Amino acid sequence: MSRVYFIIVMIFCFTFKNLAQDASNANTQQSFMTEVPVGGAAEMDDLKSLLDLELEDRLNLHLAWGPSGQNKSQELASKSTAYTTSSIPLPSQAEYQALIDIYQSTGGANWINNTGWSTADPNAVQPVGGWYGVGVDPYGRVTSVNLIQNNLVGTLPASIQNLVNLESLWLFTNNLSGQLPNVFHKLPNLKDIQMAENQFSGSIPDSIGFSTSLEVIGLAKNALTGTIPTGVGNLSSLKWLILYDNQLTGSIPSSLGGLSSLEYLYLYRNDLTGSFPSTIGNLTNLKFIGLHGNRLSGLIPTSIGNLTNLEEFFIYDNEIEGSIPSSIGNLTNLTNIWMSNNKLSGSIPSSIGNLNQIHTLFLMQNQLQGPIPPEMGGMTALQYLRLSENKLDGQIPSELGNLYNIIDFMVDVNELTGQVPPSICAFAQFSEI
Repeated sequence: MSRVYFIIVMIFCFTFKNLAQDASNANTQQSFMTEVPVGGAAEMDDLKSLLDLELEDRLNLHLAWGPSGQNKSQELASKSTAYTTSSIPLPSQAEYQALIDIYQSTGGANWINNTGWSTADPNAVQPVGGWYGVGVDPYGRVTSVNLIQNNLVGTLPASIQNLVNLESLWLFTNNLSGQLPNVFHKLPNLKDIQMAENQFSGSIPDSIGFSTSLEVIGLAKNALTGTIPTGVGNLSSLKWLILYDNQLTGSIPSSLGGLSSLEYLYLYRNDLTGSFPSTIGNLTNLKFIGLHGNRLSGLIPTSIGNLTNLEEFFIYDNEIEGSIPSSIGNLTNLTNIWMSNNKLSGSIPSSIGNLNQIHTLFLMQNQLQGPIPPEMGGMTALQYLRLSENKLDGQIPSELGNLYNIIDFMVDVNELTGQVPPSICAFAQFSEI
């Protein structure tokens, strides 16, 4: 997340003065509040924008290469030219017609690349292995359609349900519109749907919950509305659920707890409401949770502590309340926590000090109380710590001097007293003190 961290380094190393300016009383301790300069809303907006870009770049890279490290886009492209001789069997009539329908309903004549498609005879079945973006198996059956960034304009025909051997459907970054066809459950081999960055509207078909072979659902950056279908929870093979930047409403269905293979949950920047389902604790393979920019409320369930593979947890800009559960200390693989701008209260749990791999902890703009736990001194990988705009009190613990990797440390607009420990001010990593 390198781009996220081109930020202004700020730390406040000074003795807090009392309001009466009584310099003769060496034991005087008062809070520092709004007189301390902060990064400001504009700087935080910039951080969020950089984070969004970073998350999207990493997502695209991960999906393009896949977990095996092989470039999936190149793999699909190579399949499209692997079987071009006349000896290769033809696709079925239904498969061939489905491809013709895709071409005709999405403005194929104006595609950026329509090799093979534009010269096809719609009345006579031909080999399609040489068509741009079409992958076939040795039997001539269509297994993939990859038409990303190819100026597809229009709607998807329902006849794609006849591509019964289809495994991958990649149509992202085009200008497709209308409702998603209610056909995915009729494609028994479909593993990968990626149709982000289009203009699809309407709801996600409930029937998608019967597409039990799905491993990736990528529908981000469309105009989808309605709720997340409860049937999605039936997809036990699903690893990626990518629905960010839509207009989805309602709550996160508790049925998502059935996604036993899920590793990445991208639901941010929708209009989701309600509370965290406690069943999220069943998703023990989760590595990424992105729920920021919704209107979620309620408590963070203690079951979050079951997600011991979790690496990144983004829930900022919601209305989540209550305390941070102590079970968060179980998540020792965490590297990023952004919980800012919620309604969290209570104290910071001392167990958070167990997170010795974390390098970003943003808890600002909440209602957290009590002292900064000295156990946070055990978070030795921490680089960015922001606790601003809470109700924290007491002194900054000297144990924070163990955070030798710290670069950004902000605790302004709290009720802290005393001195910043000299060991913190002495860190050479600070670019500004």
